[in-house]
Amino acid sequence: MQQHTDDGDACVIHASQNVKKMLDDRKIAGVDTPVDEVHKCPGFLWGMKRGSDWAVLFMRDASKATVMAVMNFCHPPEDEDDHPHAGNNITHCIVAYQNKCTTTASKEMSKCKETHLEWFKMDELARIPLLFGMCDDYTLLCGEEADRVRREVSDDKRAKIWTTDPVQRYFNAPLGSIFKTVERFGSLQPEIKYRVVTNPTS
Repeated sequence: MQQHTDDGDACVIHASQNVKKMLDDRKIAGVDTPVDEVHKCPGFLWGMKRGSDWAVLFMRDASKATVMAVMNFCHPPEDEDDHPHAGNNITHCIVAYQNKCTTTASKEMSKCKETHLEWFKMDELARIPLLFGMCDDYTLLCGEEADRVRREVSDDKRAKIWTTDPVQRYFNAPLGSIFKTVERFGSLQPEIKYRVVTNPTS
């Protein structure tokens, strides 16, 4: 897929590759289709939709205008049949900004109710520690395995992983989800731990 950058910035290319892997690891199904532009969005770099309800958008900066354009892309006004993104119904959008995020942008993000927005600094996506073996092995447990850990491993034996942790942000698991981690110390036997997704304030 062609990368829409003015300067062939390697950071954008690496981040776009990694975010596709992130969606794969989250088991988000669907075909990837390119987004050539975002209507009235200054500094748009690259974008794609996965299936009908997920999108990824890369911008130079996160400003109020950027946030408004993203929301307009995800849910175009119903009375504008000629809108370039008419028909979009994006329920989840990952947005990466290259340079800065203004205070006003942060406030506007919290107002978006129809679409769950995740915001990342571009270099966070370009250098994800989990993809480069720079942290312990993490596996997000699901179904019966997660239920078994809840039954058999007492609360005091389960560590916490905050919602702000880079690994948790990569998976975006709901509160209460359980990660299995494998910690390795040289030639010693690997140590298995379980971590529960928790808010930093809890």
